[in-house]
Amino acid sequence: MCFLSLPLSHRRSTISTLLFLASLAATVPLAPIRAQAPQAASAPGATAPANTPSNLEQSTVGDSPDNPGPLATDVSPALTHAAISSAAEKVASWELARTQPTFNRLWTYAALYDGFLAASKTTGDPRFHDAMVRMSDGFGWKLINDRFPHADDMALGKTYMDLYLDSNQASRDPGRTAHTKEVLDQLLSRPDDPSKLLWWWCDALYMAPPVLASMAEATGDRRYLDYMDKEWWETSASLYDPAEHLFFRDSRYFTQKQKNGQKIFWSRGNGWVVGGLVKVLSVMPADYPTRPKYIEQFRQMVDRVAAIQGKDGLWRSGLLDPDSYDLPEVSGSGFFTYAMAWGIDQGILDRAKFLPVVTRAWAGLISHIYADGRLGSIQPIDGQPGMFKPSASYVYGVGSFLLAASEVDILAKSLGPQRPHITGISHSAYFVSDLPKALAFWHGLLGYDQYFSLKEEGTSQVRIAFIKINDHQHIELFTDPPTAAPNHMSHLCFTVDNAKQMRDYLSAQGIPVPSTVGTTHAGDYAFEIKDPDGTLIEFVQQLPTGVEAQAAGKFLPSTRIASSIYHVGFKVADNRKAIDFYHKILGFNETWRGSSTPAQLSWINMRVPDGDDYVEFMLYDHVPAQLGGMNHTALLVPDVQQAIATLTARPAFKNYARTLDPHVGKNGKRQVNLFDPDGTRVEIMEGHTVDGKPVPPSTAPPPIPEHQ
Repeated sequence: MCFLSLPLSHRRSTISTLLFLASLAATVPLAPIRAQAPQAASAPGATAPANTPSNLEQSTVGDSPDNPGPLATDVSPALTHAAISSAAEKVASWELARTQPTFNRLWTYAALYDGFLAASKTTGDPRFHDAMVRMSDGFGWKLINDRFPHADDMALGKTYMDLYLDSNQASRDPGRTAHTKEVLDQLLSRPDDPSKLLWWWCDALYMAPPVLASMAEATGDRRYLDYMDKEWWETSASLYDPAEHLFFRDSRYFTQKQKNGQKIFWSRGNGWVVGGLVKVLSVMPADYPTRPKYIEQFRQMVDRVAAIQGKDGLWRSGLLDPDSYDLPEVSGSGFFTYAMAWGIDQGILDRAKFLPVVTRAWAGLISHIYADGRLGSIQPIDGQPGMFKPSASYVYGVGSFLLAASEVDILAKSLGPQRPHITGISHSAYFVSDLPKALAFWHGLLGYDQYFSLKEEGTSQVRIAFIKINDHQHIELFTDPPTAAPNHMSHLCFTVDNAKQMRDYLSAQGIPVPSTVGTTHAGDYAFEIKDPDGTLIEFVQQLPTGVEAQAAGKFLPSTRIASSIYHVGFKVADNRKAIDFYHKILGFNETWRGSSTPAQLSWINMRVPDGDDYVEFMLYDHVPAQLGGMNHTALLVPDVQQAIATLTARPAFKNYARTLDPHVGKNGKRQVNLFDPDGTRVEIMEGHTVDGKPVPPSTAPPPIPEHQ
């Protein structure tokens, strides 16, 4: 974003000519000014700048209210996925609601769009990614191109390129990159004028180079990378100070000084550069001849930036005169944090040296989040250091924060105990009042065998019967009285590849866990916790010597009505707390949500992170008298009608007192419900929709439980 470009219909506000002339004198310090840029002689090849940014740019980029409300108290600087994801989602959700109606193709939004794509990866929430697809569709995947070859107008191309490259290779749509390629091809064929520097302001290194580098990756054509490389180092030769290891914003600042006599290096300008370095290096081939030069410049810059970090973990808008600026500047600080975390993640920066810098910086960024999700302390549109309000929130700064969150999240995952793989549902367990009747239902009607049982201590009475579904899944039937009647669900168990690691990981996330991992009576490692609704959750690591492993291939009669557990449903009161636990901590991903009525959300499906099984949150606003319909197990079949025909032909069906009524659910899948003697539901469901088309997720609001 440069207010010296031609025709500059989108650029910065000015201060008086008198102030500018005073600031030009090398012997006269440049006092901090409020969010304004001086009028100046044009850069090579440019004409005089416009006096103010365009109305669209000014009205959509952000604001600085006098009363933004209180700061947030529900965010944490902890370097854990749960804390980072929560902060990112809070900020991204507020910003999406604010800016979606005014999405545009201006440079100001480019970093925000980059941040939204990163936010979906950090949080697992597809809303931000999907909004970028809709935005791109709305603009026909085209760039602004009325100021060619202005770098600012190419910046949106990075979002288009990322959406294209992130798609499955077989399904990539060339229409997504066609116009960007057309503009870049025009750039490559443009006659070179050695007397005119193309990217004469440092911000440009974020705007155009990453787009060229991504086009090289997408097409395999290194001409785009070679062109970028030539122009990058021409800009660097002009604006990079080899002594300070920082970039001047543009040539006007070569001789100007800060109030304390130091050179003027603008925080956000240098943030744009290190952000551009990250994006270029992320796609540049390892064998590209000048890659070592980019890495060396990256190291020099972040090393210098780290050395001048403020006590609050952040950086002022004038990097070498922090005392002249009362507030830290979040947009530049966000880019610095993003770059350093990325450098550690990639092994380019020394972890021991830079991790404390990133830790302090992330804590500083978090401290500027308001209760509603506003991110403050962001300098408005400018081209030099300036003053602003604590509430100042602008789109590019939110983008840098979300980019920082994405890399800090990756870094956090490498710091402490990592979550092991959760591969699927091991079993669901229910209380039964009459075991022989329950066995008649599961064995006689549904066709499953009991493969193991545990007896009451000192007696021959069975306490737990194990009903085998397949070699890795089973149902447990408890003869104990329900622990929380009328709830007949005992617990739900997930399979992990390392139970001790899971215990340590959950402990590091602040979840109460037992002191040790025990060995079950069935010979496997396991432990239990409670989810936010108090549902008992067990994690089990199957051992080769355990009963289940030893019974592999056995107790699998041809009478089984289904060969796998498809999902398990259970009651959930607070869907946000449940999502925070199952997604942000356990890593489950939402696949669908549905409603029985348009007015209120009823179900949320969350798939295990390392498998295909899923759980179904059964949402409610008041606890029903009978929970058997909510707490249920679903069995997967290829054909519900055939399953019904099989069941009704069995002798045990004569003693089943209910009819089997198939129907197509709100998810578009054919299903039928059965109930055990205690009223616990067993759902038999097909895995595909009846017409082969996915059903769109519900947008209805979730219920509010009456106790809230």
